[in-house]
Amino acid sequence: MTASANLGSPVDIRPTVDPADALDVVETEMALLQRGLERLARRSAIHRHLDRASYLAARTLEATGPISLKDLAARLGVDASTMTRQIATMEKTGLLHRYADADDGRVSLIELSPAGRRKMRTVQRARRERIHDLFDGWTRREQLEFGQLLGRFNDAVSATEHRISH
Repeated sequence: MTASANLGSPVDIRPTVDPADALDVVETEMALLQRGLERLARRSAIHRHLDRASYLAARTLEATGPISLKDLAARLGVDASTMTRQIATMEKTGLLHRYADADDGRVSLIELSPAGRRKMRTVQRARRERIHDLFDGWTRREQLEFGQLLGRFNDAVSATEHRISH
């Protein structure tokens, strides 16, 4: 196969990996996963409806209910200025409401609007359909195990990020 036949797909680097070296396998697969997810995102219409950052903000707002911008930024691991820009964009498009906290008028609370909840649900369904397709041929047990291990890995990433930032 010629080099031009591989255009548009990642170079198969797996043969260079020592299958007995767990960290080498994981590092390589993570790099391939990251690249693959980027390619999927570029080719998908999902992000045009609600980008990843807005989707995570919407999911967090749904889980927490009304919350301050500062608390939302902390939960998402971003600085307040980044969160302010994200929230302004979401507010402009009617995805959320901002109002003064009844207990402390200096604090603004943010909550998902009904339109924001509908849009988030639409994107969530599309994301689930894509994930369903990716799991073609996997057993339910394999899917659950992968989800649990991925959750454990995400927790380790968060814990490391927290240690680094403090």
